[in-house]
Amino acid sequence: MIVEKKINQFFLFFAFMLPFLLVYFFIFILSMDTALDRLEYIKLMNVDLKTRVEPMLPLVSSIFDPLISEPFYKLITIQFVFFILFLVSLFNYFNPNDLNSLAKTFFALLLCLIVFSNPLGVQLRIGYATILFIFIIINFKKPYFFLIIPLFMHYGVVFAILFFIYFSIFNINNKWRFIYNSFFSLLSLTVFFIYIEDFFRMIGVSAYYYNYLNEENSFGRSFPYSVIFYLMICCLLLYFFKDKKDKYFWFSLSGLWLVYVGFVLDFYLAFKMLVPISLFALIYLLKFFPNERNPYIYLIAAYIFSPLAFLYFAIQVDII
Repeated sequence: MIVEKKINQFFLFFAFMLPFLLVYFFIFILSMDTALDRLEYIKLMNVDLKTRVEPMLPLVSSIFDPLISEPFYKLITIQFVFFILFLVSLFNYFNPNDLNSLAKTFFALLLCLIVFSNPLGVQLRIGYATILFIFIIINFKKPYFFLIIPLFMHYGVVFAILFFIYFSIFNINNKWRFIYNSFFSLLSLTVFFIYIEDFFRMIGVSAYYYNYLNEENSFGRSFPYSVIFYLMICCLLLYFFKDKKDKYFWFSLSGLWLVYVGFVLDFYLAFKMLVPISLFALIYLLKFFPNERNPYIYLIAAYIFSPLAFLYFAIQVDII
């Protein structure tokens, strides 16, 4: 009975989200000829292609190949599957059984389309890896073994995975534990990134990957908007939930370690690696954000905000 009720609740939630899902995919399909890297992703749908990328996306492509061999439509199908996984994660996390929680879920989706428009519409592999990471930590009671899966989609989620396991092992659930562990973590990260080139050489990693890491900043802003947004999220978390005794709260702040790596240690790719933590921090903030006495205010505001969200997403994928 409980399972049936949950299923019915999800279908109502999906019906509510369906118009916005259709708009998202309309924009995504229009961007197949315009978005940066999209042609390369379409090429990746060819199961005979030899590539350097992580193995999971080619594997997913080969699974879909007997059903959909045309690369264009196969990529759209894979995008649809991962977006549904993301919607399932939002549904299970927010449990939208009233207007407040429904509006918060809706806001989370819209903000993701703005702040994370790049991984959701352009650099898709980090987006897929992030969706898998979020799905696993939300839906699995003991997610640790499964966290290796998103790593095979994109290595950029490695620090999110390591930080999450670290926070779980050491049960970092209060201010003093966070501060104490931050000191040692930042010290370790400083040593690692100072000698990263030597470390890569020692373990025999190809110079191609090191050069890729060094050249990543040529593809982005020197001060990414997503980092500014993440810092705003951290301020709101500390303002509204300063006494939260919850490892998920403190894990949401662990991205500050990557902000340090990006700005102080001058490792630009850290901002890209921040995406999974930043996205989780956003949905965590919205879930526990104070409820409004009149929940229609949240819902009406979300509806008014939605055209701006989709307009910005369309700009990011270069169809406008």
